[in-house]
Amino acid sequence: MAIPDSDPRAQELDAAFEAAANGPAKPRAEAKTPGEVDREAPFGRDDDGTPKAPHGLTKDGVPRRTAGGRRSKEDQARVAEGKPVEPETAPKARPEPHDYSEDLDALGDTVWLGMSFAARIAPKIPLLSRLLPGDKIGAEAFVLAETKPRLIAAANLAAQHNAKAASFCKKLEGGDALWALSVMFMVAPVVTVAFTVWKGDEKELKEAELPSLKEMAAKNDVKMDAMIAKINAQITAATAAAMPPEQQAPAAA
Repeated sequence: MAIPDSDPRAQELDAAFEAAANGPAKPRAEAKTPGEVDREAPFGRDDDGTPKAPHGLTKDGVPRRTAGGRRSKEDQARVAEGKPVEPETAPKARPEPHDYSEDLDALGDTVWLGMSFAARIAPKIPLLSRLLPGDKIGAEAFVLAETKPRLIAAANLAAQHNAKAASFCKKLEGGDALWALSVMFMVAPVVTVAFTVWKGDEKELKEAELPSLKEMAAKNDVKMDAMIAKINAQITAATAAAMPPEQQAPAAA
């Protein structure tokens, strides 16, 4: 926007603009040839003439231009000069001799019993009968039972030479597998009876020496009534004990 002539600065500004536009061009700096770079000492030299190497040296003894990249072992040794060198990890010692046959045998029995139990129960469950065919599981359990001595011997031999195998076998010590075997023996009959009752086949109930479904349901009603009576008696006794002494009923003679 032009400044009106009435402004006293107008003529001065116009003269300044005209001088700037018509004046001589500003001289440009001439391009200079870069100085010669010492490739053997890109960061300069020390007083004794040794090339400075702030990022270490390459395999050829030339100073590195950047800190990136993996250093050679010799370079790492030079950089870490004065620092203690960590010794290499010593190989693991051979495990001490120990016989794990008994513990491995208990584990094998536990696995075999679980497979045998699944082979007998799975066919009675509609969804599992397709996913876990009883005959196949039973056959696999038979193979395990027949080959168990060889498997135990192989695992025991591995534990004598391999630290990881020995660590696994040590976890079996103390009867860790035997308690699972005992639990299976205790639970198996209960589960078998439960599935037999759920199927509701009166013939199978008789073969298992069980009452009919109606008889068991009626007996359960009697147990339920007895439990409700016991709970009501406990509630009554607790309520009476919480009442003030003057409101409590006298004890029967």
